[in-house]
Order: sequence, then structure tokens, then C-alpha cells
Amino acid sequence: MQQTLEDFYKVVRSAGIKVSVADSIETSKTVELVGYGNRSILKDALTLSLAKTVDEKEALEECFEQFFTFNAFQKNTKSPEDAKQTGADQAEKNDEANAGANDPEYTGDLELAKMLLKKDKASLAQEMSKAAREAGMTDIWFFTQKGIYTQKIMDKMGARELNKEIAELGRGDCPSSQALAGKLRAAQKYLFEEVRNFVEQQLSMYGKTASQTIHEEFLKNTRLSNIEKRDFQTMHKIVKEMAKRLSSIHSKKRKREDRGQLDFRKTLRNNV
Repeated sequence: MQQTLEDFYKVVRSAGIKVSVADSIETSKTVELVGYGNRSILKDALTLSLAKTVDEKEALEECFEQFFTFNAFQKNTKSPEDAKQTGADQAEKNDEANAGANDPEYTGDLELAKMLLKKDKASLAQEMSKAAREAGMTDIWFFTQKGIYTQKIMDKMGARELNKEIAELGRGDCPSSQALAGKLRAAQKYLFEEVRNFVEQQLSMYGKTASQTIHEEFLKNTRLSNIEKRDFQTMHKIVKEMAKRLSSIHSKKRKREDRGQLDFRKTLRNNV
């Protein structure tokens, strides 16, 4: 559960709320006391521990709702083979269903194929969450990374093995195998759509302030004479943060280190 909290801190920081090491330690202790059983109590505990202003409280509540809400595979999304058809298309679908009533079930060893054919949404959601963690989903920043992370999650869930299975079933002239390959192909498209939607949701959480952060880093390394007038307000903020950081560094008391040769006269004088 500690990793879950660390991921939540990333979401909160991406929303512009500062979370120090001390804040994270105290919040972790608070969550350890209240637990995860009651959603409302957990939300209040996190809000009281991390939010310092009214605006931060509102932003943190929004982060909580986004982070602790998992909608993957919950919608009644229909694959192409389940879509409603009319007229001749509906009749053709019924004929195919009757013809495939005696089709053999999938007897392979690929777990992903079994879950898709059984429409086991709970297991699919669990596997997708596991794959997202292994793929480093919390490091997504830019919309250009959506395709990369979508493919990573699909691969870790077993998409490549599923493609091989579909190709193997589609070979030959066996109608039942080809029908099964068609079902798996349609289910694969459904899985891809769900994974892509999940990645977009994660991007909306973790990539909120990415462009702002990059812009600030650019301004820090730019000559003052080259900065445009519209960036002056941002520069005031950056300079204020730098001044605060420098003040905290130089205000620390440093211990004096005695180095060099021993001064016998001063030593004897101090001990007389």
C-alpha cells in the first residue's frame, strides 16, 4: 500500500501541490491509522494532511477522485461482433451464431485469451493494473507517450502471444478455428480500446504540470535579455523560489572543523 501512496503523491505534486518528505511521512502514518476501508475517512485524512489552503483542498479532492476511481472495463462497451445489426446483417449474424453453436471452446494455455473469451472484466482490470505498474505508467508526462505506454501495457498483458495464437487458429480451413480466431481478434480490439482509455486517464493525472515544468526549466537557463514580457510573472515566481532556497541553505549553522597543525600555545593558554 505504500507504493499506492507514493503514486498518489506524484498525482498531487503534478497538480501543483507541494508535498515535502515530512508531509509524506506524516500522511503515511495517518493513513496507517485510518486504513483504506472507509473511502470518506481516507479522503478527509489525506486532505487534512496535505492541503494547506482552500485551493489546495479543492485540487486535492479532485486528485483523490481521479486516483482512487478505476473505471476500466466497467462500461458496457460492445465489441464489433456484439453490435446490433438490422435486416440482412442481423440474419447473417444469426446464421453464424447457429452455425457456430457447436464450435469447440478455446483449449489453449494463454490466460489472456481465456479472460477475453470469458469476458472476465475483474481479472482483466487486475492484469492491466499490474502491467501498468511494471511499465512505469506513473512516469508518463506527454500526450506523445500515449502510444508507447499503450503498447507496453498490451505487451506485458500478453498481446504478442495473443497475436500468435490468433494467427495459429486462423491457419487452415477449419471453420471452428477460424471462428474462434475471429472472436479473439474482436476481443483484442476491445482490449486495446480499454487500455488506450486507461492510459489517457493516467496522462490526465500525472501530466498536468509537465509543460509548465519544462517551460520553467527553459526560463532558468535563458538570458534575462532574451526573456519575453509575458514570462515576467513566471520569472518572479522562479526567482522567489530560488531566493527562498538560497536563504535556507546559507542560514544553516555550519560546524567548524579544526584542521592543520596543533597550536600548543593556544591549547595551553585555554587549559590554564
